Amino acid sequence: MSLIDVPEAQCNRIIEYSYAILPHTANIESRNIVTEQLKHQVPILLNQSFAEIDLKSVFKINNELTLSALKQSEKDNLIILRVYNPTRKMLENCELSLSISARNIYRMNLNEEIISTFDFNKNKIVFNVSPFQIITFGIEF
Repeated sequence: MSLIDVPEAQCNRIIEYSYAILPHTANIESRNIVTEQLKHQVPILLNQSFAEIDLKSVFKINNELTLSALKQSEKDNLIILRVYNPTRKMLENCELSLSISARNIYRMNLNEEIISTFDFNKNKIVFNVSPFQIITFGIEF
């Protein structure tokens, strides 16, 4: 076996990481492992600017849902909010509440194409999420 010299492919530096161990005897869903795991990940970055914001002051979603994306739409002048259900159970009567007034809230597909418009009252919508389903909202201000 011959070795190929690839000095630029080496990671010759100190690499830091953190990990967590959560001992439990229950199943993953009853211990809410996904939520605990997300607490140890990198904070949310907005617009690749590394600016941190208290997202709870802007919107609220059910604790059982996981935030996947919050960004400017690639096609329209909308804010994209993407959440998913990491559990095996149907989540009914989930709520999305906004602290600022929106003109419209759209249900979109992953290609950011509008599927339908949500009826909302006082900047709050109610919706259901199937197991492992991803929901994309397009918010127009």
